[in-house]
Amino acid sequence: MAPPQRMRIANEKASKYVTMRGNVPKSSVIAQIYIYHGLYLMALWTILLPVCNCVNEFFPETLGGYRD
Repeated sequence: MAPPQRMRIANEKASKYVTMRGNVPKSSVIAQIYIYHGLYLMALWTILLPVCNCVNEFFPETLGGYRD
């Protein structure tokens, strides 16, 4: 089989696996955005959780505690 014919057959086989054409975004850039958001959310959670627990102990009626 001639090399051009072999390449054409290989391209036809591979073409069914191609899902996106043209401007394909890089996955590493998207992953970095999610990592940065995760770090900010984790930092926010570690700061707000003790603050909210402290507020709940001193002012229980504000968050719905001690109902009779």
